[in-house]
Amino acid sequence: MKFSSVALAVAASIGLVACAGTETVYDESYRKTQIDGFYDDGAGGRDLKLIVFGNPFAIPQDKFARVVEEDLRDAPLTSRQETHPLLTPGPTAKPIYRLVYVFNPTGGLFGNAICRHGLKAEANDDFPPAAMPTPTTPTSHIVATAAFCVEYRAVTEVSGQVDAASPGDVQFYRLTRQMMAEVFRPDVHWDQNAQPMRNP
Repeated sequence: MKFSSVALAVAASIGLVACAGTETVYDESYRKTQIDGFYDDGAGGRDLKLIVFGNPFAIPQDKFARVVEEDLRDAPLTSRQETHPLLTPGPTAKPIYRLVYVFNPTGGLFGNAICRHGLKAEANDDFPPAAMPTPTTPTSHIVATAAFCVEYRAVTEVSGQVDAASPGDVQFYRLTRQMMAEVFRPDVHWDQNAQPMRNP
């Protein structure tokens, strides 16, 4: 996928392009979406269910999911109470909230579709194998999407890509954490009383 200079400038401005230029977040959630209430209720100061789909590396799926879980441990968030994304969360986790990562997603597996997959996979609710994300061929170019899900709805979503030789590659580690920081980015509070701009 090719990116315009404008798109890259936007990504750089939000701090999601590494100095080496190997990481790019190319799609972020709608900035006016307010998530403070959702985060405070379902994620802040508690465990949060983590679901990992897809696996770009030649290792077992469960091992790869544990790598992602470990990468996200103690990830710093701006202006938010810490959360604990876990594959098997403890009793503090609330069932309608989850953080879902999809690696090398197939067509159409974005946004609310990610959250629907997460709920059905977690519940084993007659989830047809054909609907699961197609297993991907091992590759060093990783494309990923992450979403903060409230039931079937993705309240925030971000996509990114990185070149990484293995799940232990520092570039992969940075990307997973940067994506989490963007999914849980602080709310932008717009001035409701601002006067409209007028032409002279």
